[in-house]
Amino acid sequence: MAIPHFVAQAYGFVDEAEKLGARVILYDAGEHKNVAKQVSQMEDLIANKVDAICIVPGTTATAVAQIDQAIAAGIPVVNVNIMSDNPKVLGRVRSDDYELGRLATVPSSLGFGDAYGTLAHDGHDSHDDQEKQRG
Repeated sequence: MAIPHFVAQAYGFVDEAEKLGARVILYDAGEHKNVAKQVSQMEDLIANKVDAICIVPGTTATAVAQIDQAIAAGIPVVNVNIMSDNPKVLGRVRSDDYELGRLATVPSSLGFGDAYGTLAHDGHDSHDDQEKQRG
């Protein structure tokens, strides 16, 4: 995993699963460009009859059919961060991008960083930005 947000999120999934006595299988499709790989990973999880799937779809259209297949097989599916176009997902786990941005400016307001409160950005639009661009 190359994006720090998802690395931290993966640690959280594993830590919480261990507390519950569950096991987490993590797949990384290599960002949003590898839709076919993510579809294949979903098919693998369905074939292995996992208890649940949490997916960060590469695009809103990624794995829509596989989500249907998982649900038909009795496997609940939850979106994480990026919403799927499939309305059958159980729910969504999401960060509050506005609050994260606000908190990221706190160090500069306390005298750390530059005078303009410049934030580093990895070049990827947030999901909120993507939704706004679609109208």
